[in-house]
Amino acid sequence: MIQNISSEKINLIIDISLRAGLYTFLIFSYWFGFNKLSHFLKKKVKNAGLLGTINVALVIFAAGLSISTLVLAFIDNLAVFFGSLSLLSAAFVFALQDFVSCFFAWIYIELTKQYRLNDLIQIQTQNGNVSGWISEIGLFRSQIRERVGGDGIDRERPTGRTVTFPNNYIFKYALANQTKNHLILWHNLDIVITFESDYVLAQKVLKKALEDKFEDLILHPDKYFQNGIGELHNFMPKIYTSINENGVCFSIWFGARAGYLREILQEYSLEILKTIRENNITLAYKTSRIIKDEK
Repeated sequence: MIQNISSEKINLIIDISLRAGLYTFLIFSYWFGFNKLSHFLKKKVKNAGLLGTINVALVIFAAGLSISTLVLAFIDNLAVFFGSLSLLSAAFVFALQDFVSCFFAWIYIELTKQYRLNDLIQIQTQNGNVSGWISEIGLFRSQIRERVGGDGIDRERPTGRTVTFPNNYIFKYALANQTKNHLILWHNLDIVITFESDYVLAQKVLKKALEDKFEDLILHPDKYFQNGIGELHNFMPKIYTSINENGVCFSIWFGARAGYLREILQEYSLEILKTIRENNITLAYKTSRIIKDEK
């Protein structure tokens, strides 16, 4: 009798172990397959919006399969299963609340297109602002290729570093997506000429020089602007005139493809210097004079 009971217990333990192993393997297979398929689609699907929607659908599908597998495993006692599931869910959410909020932030990012691959963003963190191009959007964390940032002329230069931040930062801090609608950004360059210079002539020749250079640059939209933008002439350079303590200031506003500020700024700067030299325009700058007392 004792031997029969022991045999039954052993058989039960073996059966439970095999079933647990099988269902665990199945759930692992679902998420492993999701991960592989997601990486495959990332290479094949070029539309970032479509890719995000597909990823969300795949996650929901994998989660549904996992829950169905667990229900199947406990089909003989569903009351115990759902009771245990509710307790485990509450404990899981409490213990891993950051992971849970990051996961739902990922769903929010993908569905609302807060940012997509290769978008240029700036996000506030506990250690200050971080900006760069989105290189990866994971279930819990996102990565950016960091740029210098700030207000200097080198603000778009890459630092070479990759910065990772939790997805739930979008719920906690301010996020600026600088390329959500298109990849062209406006930039500013100020030049100041002396009060003695002919500012009317200066504005006229500078305006023509910048417009001619712009017409030349839009012949290469893939480099300086963005292919697919129908109204590139909306980004024609604009000149605004004001007076400051050193002379007459021309504030030049121009558009440039995100990441190409330095290249297009050099093109415009060389054209401006050439025009200034050809028209004998004098730039104003701070000077110091030393007066020697002859006494």
